[in-house]
Amino acid sequence: MSPRGAIRQTLKTLADFDLVIGHNVQRFDLNMLFSYACIHSIPFGLNPLVYDTLTAFGRVGYCTTLTPKGNRRKSLGFAIDFFWPSENDKTSLYPNWHSIASYDKGEAGNHAMAYVVEHCIADVMLTEKLYWRILPDDRNARINRWR
Repeated sequence: MSPRGAIRQTLKTLADFDLVIGHNVQRFDLNMLFSYACIHSIPFGLNPLVYDTLTAFGRVGYCTTLTPKGNRRKSLGFAIDFFWPSENDKTSLYPNWHSIASYDKGEAGNHAMAYVVEHCIADVMLTEKLYWRILPDDRNARINRWR
C-alpha cells in the first residue's frame, strides 16, 4: 500500500471511534499521523478523545528501572516487560523509517510504510493488553481531547 493509501485508511478507521487509546498517543502517535497527513495534503479531520497508557503507567506509580536522570522508564517496551517479562515482543522502529515512508514516492517509500504499519499493528496489540492491565489500578484515569 502506498503511504497516501495507508494514511487515508488509518484516518478512515480512526474516524469510527470516539476514544483512541495508545501508548504516548497524546504526544507522538496522533502528531505523527497528523504530520504524515500534512506532508501528503490529506485532510486530517480528527480530534478524538484519548486515554494515554504511557501517562497512566506513570500516574499509577509502577516502579520500573530508572533513566540516567532518575526518572522511571515508561516506554511501551518497559511497560510490557514490567508485567510480562517473558512475553515482550516489542519491535523497534528507527526514525529514518518515518522519513522514507513520508517522502520517498517510490518502492522504498512503499516498503518503509509497510514496515511502519506492521510495527504499529504490533504496538496496538501490546497497548490493548497493557490498557486492560493498567485500567483497574488507574484510580485517577484521565481522558482528554487530543488538541
